[in-house]
Amino acid sequence: MSSEDEDDLAIIEQIRARGPVWVPQEEANALMNQIEAEADTDDSAEDAEDAAAMREWDALKASGEAVTVPHEEARRRLGLD
Repeated sequence: MSSEDEDDLAIIEQIRARGPVWVPQEEANALMNQIEAEADTDDSAEDAEDAAAMREWDALKASGEAVTVPHEEARRRLGLD
């Protein structure tokens, strides 16, 4: 395992060690209401869930907590090259 792999694993373990992030009930209800409203207008719950996941990913990136690996590196790690 390369030092880059070890560094990435260490970062992931730090994030996992923080444990689950609890969301206040009011915030969770607001998020569900937003997803349901988007599903009503788009006629697709999957599209609404995808939009919510993208907002969550954008928030992770903005906070600096997102861990990414270039496409070529991911293929190498998975043994697909």
